[in-house]
Amino acid sequence: MNHNKVISTLDVFSPGITYLRENNPNISYVLGEVGSSLNPVFNDYQLEGVLGSAMWTVDFMLYAMSKGINRMSMQLGLGFGYSAWQPIELNGTAPHVQAPCYSQVFVADFIGTAPEVQVSNIDLKRKNLSAYAGYESGKLAKVAVVNLDEWNSTTPRPRPVQAITLPIPQEVSQVKVEKLTGPGASSFDHVTWAGMSWTYANKGLGEQALNDTAVVEVVNSTVQLEVQSTEAVLVTMIRG
Repeated sequence: MNHNKVISTLDVFSPGITYLRENNPNISYVLGEVGSSLNPVFNDYQLEGVLGSAMWTVDFMLYAMSKGINRMSMQLGLGFGYSAWQPIELNGTAPHVQAPCYSQVFVADFIGTAPEVQVSNIDLKRKNLSAYAGYESGKLAKVAVVNLDEWNSTTPRPRPVQAITLPIPQEVSQVKVEKLTGPGASSFDHVTWAGMSWTYANKGLGEQALNDTAVVEVVNSTVQLEVQSTEAVLVTMIRG
């Protein structure tokens, strides 16, 4: 959960991305096998299948897009701690959905369905806070903020909140704010995205677990956000 590490990891691909852009622009740059493996000996659900891992995945995927990486294939191996889910009983562990699944849905919603999407990294010069702007046909459509500060439900202090004043285009009067959240960085269960929960029990259809999505009025071309430690928010511009 360190934005500076995400930058240094992905910046090594810059020469190849630049070469393709300048010499073969029709060829996509793809990372074909990606995962947040934290233990080289064995897969660890408690390290890699939790909310903190989901925060890393959001930051990693969005920064990759801002660099010009066109596609990323996340590993989905049976028993992998960082997989989106485990579809069968394995070694005494029941089938379940893991936190990285939520991060991938978050990123998919950030991308959306517009035919022309550009992603820009907003350099906050913080190792534990990152932000990204998503443009559709040249207009700001979405902003993602990822609070990578590690906090657990067992931490003996209140959960910190990062206050952010977000500039909004003048023609936008409202924004929708959705959250990727859970009890803490080490949370394996009770993770939600836009209030939705996906489990083996609900057969992947999802169910509304929280009502934490809000439509916020824009005041003086700004919106005030509060992002808890180990939480990400997606702000979508409402036009028209």
